[in-house]
Amino acid sequence: MPPERLLAPSASPSQGARRCRKRLFRWLLGTAGLLCAAAAGAAPARPNILLILIDDLGYSDLGAYGGEIRTPNIDSLAQSGVRMTDFHTAPACSPARAMLLTGTDNHINGLGNLILAENQRGQPGYEEQLNQRVVTAASLLRAAGYRTYMAGKWHLGSGDDSRPEARGFQRSFAMMDGYPGSHFDLTPNPWTQGPVQEMFEDGQPVAELPPDFFSTDFYTDRIIEYLQSGDAGQPFFAYLSFSAVHWPLQAPPALLNRYRGRYDEGYDQLRRERLARMRALGIVGARVQTLPQNPGVPAWDALPEEERRRQARCMEIYAAMLEHVDANVGRLLDSLREAGQGENTLVLLLSDNGPAGVSYDAPALTEAYLARFDNSLANLGQRGSLPIYGPGWAQASATPLRLFKHFTTEGGLRVPLILSGPQVARQNEIHHGFVHIMDIFPSLLELAGAEYPRQHRGQALPPLLGKSLLPYLQGSAERVRGPNDALGFELAGHRGLRQGRWKLSLIEPPRGSGAWQLFDLAEDLGESNDLAAQEPERLAEMIALWERYAEEVNLILPEGPPAVR
Repeated sequence: MPPERLLAPSASPSQGARRCRKRLFRWLLGTAGLLCAAAAGAAPARPNILLILIDDLGYSDLGAYGGEIRTPNIDSLAQSGVRMTDFHTAPACSPARAMLLTGTDNHINGLGNLILAENQRGQPGYEEQLNQRVVTAASLLRAAGYRTYMAGKWHLGSGDDSRPEARGFQRSFAMMDGYPGSHFDLTPNPWTQGPVQEMFEDGQPVAELPPDFFSTDFYTDRIIEYLQSGDAGQPFFAYLSFSAVHWPLQAPPALLNRYRGRYDEGYDQLRRERLARMRALGIVGARVQTLPQNPGVPAWDALPEEERRRQARCMEIYAAMLEHVDANVGRLLDSLREAGQGENTLVLLLSDNGPAGVSYDAPALTEAYLARFDNSLANLGQRGSLPIYGPGWAQASATPLRLFKHFTTEGGLRVPLILSGPQVARQNEIHHGFVHIMDIFPSLLELAGAEYPRQHRGQALPPLLGKSLLPYLQGSAERVRGPNDALGFELAGHRGLRQGRWKLSLIEPPRGSGAWQLFDLAEDLGESNDLAAQEPERLAEMIALWERYAEEVNLILPEGPPAVR
């Protein structure tokens, strides 16, 4: 039995028959449309592509995935398209974004690690920016006749040859760094410690922002402006890359009390509530359980009352922040419909990695940096504050998965992906098969009728590692990847490999044992039952596959302790 059937609720024969009839009807409609276009002597219009990336969004945060946060616009996209429940990225932002835009492994495209170890510096694949050995989707779509726009977080290098305008985007407004010091202004992030947060518009540095700036609103405004100023007769590729819901957790004042009191019962209770909804929706199967709380995270009831108030307030702000993202997604979609562009636009919405479990004891959050902020309870979420919701709420966001961002566990890798538009024949469907972020790149090229070249700027390009999603989306295939397809991954020494239902994993101390483990995700989504001793032959085979992967991508394991624990 395939793994997606073990995770999905069973369908009755009548439901299956209705689904088959529905797919046949959609196929007939699509075929009729193509025949009519051919009879009229016109080629079908190439679709617009809208790619929406939310920063640090957890697996269970959206309403369509079982969350209690109000996300009606995103939920509507899910109901008109496909939700992926086994979609994997990298466990951190820049490696995931690099794979999304190039279709190649992050150890090849320049983002081999989030924070480089000394033995990785200066090595190919570890340039800390998109290198010149890869080509982006924006470059190829632009060459194929698409308008290309980008707004929001970039985090793929700020040099002259790595900014958005050098990598295929005609118009762009980009926050260059990975960590917003503030969503209200140019406060620098704790890692760069520069004078201001670095932003560029169309290749020119931005010296100041409007007084009413809020990142989520402003980036959406810019994408809408770019789309409205372009040639409506030319298809577009628009990449809206929110810096929300990355900490600091901040929201416009009108939303700050939207969830007042909602999280007073704590993260343990929230995990139970979300899992119940996820089961009811069919996101996970009825047998899936919540994991014990992460080591080092106290039970909610064991926290002092003052700490519970502070932590509940941070989660309230996180929820308001995500609801505000959803409102801007709705505003953008409305603008497309009003311009007559909605009917031929494929929308892809995803997260770059799992939720952030960082806490105030992170090395970069020094006393000197924290002294810049007013983190009094009354000021949390407003300009000048630095709220972080910590590992307890991060595990709730990742329900029912293990750990969170920075780790190659399911909680760091598995995130929402929603696809909706006229190119998606399946509507309100949930797909439980394995899909990877590198699969998006070849899908976009196929949609646009663009070819992946063997060479770019006189250099041979690496092979694409992704597989197109279109056969599944359009109903001609039941899955994207076969059960024997294997994909390896690594970040900061944490490593693993996925093959069908099986997951090979090694998590460095102190979060893990530092030894290889083996999990059957079809039976153990939370990675709690290590089968390495019971399945020695499978373990050896998968370790050999991982070693082959590491050799193929010239992977350099960091020497020394992991940069992120």
